[in-house]
Amino acid sequence: VRMPGTTESSRRSLKNPVGQRIISAKSLRMKELQNQLSDAHYHLN
Repeated sequence: VRMPGTTESSRRSLKNPVGQRIISAKSLRMKELQNQLSDAHYHLN
């Protein structure tokens, strides 16, 4: 799902540290979820 303006807003928020922190927190969360997914995959096989 591609939302219009997401890259714009994220690019804009890179300039302020709060937005930077939010983005890094989101990417950390995504990494955690991906790790959990691959773990579950591994256990299923």
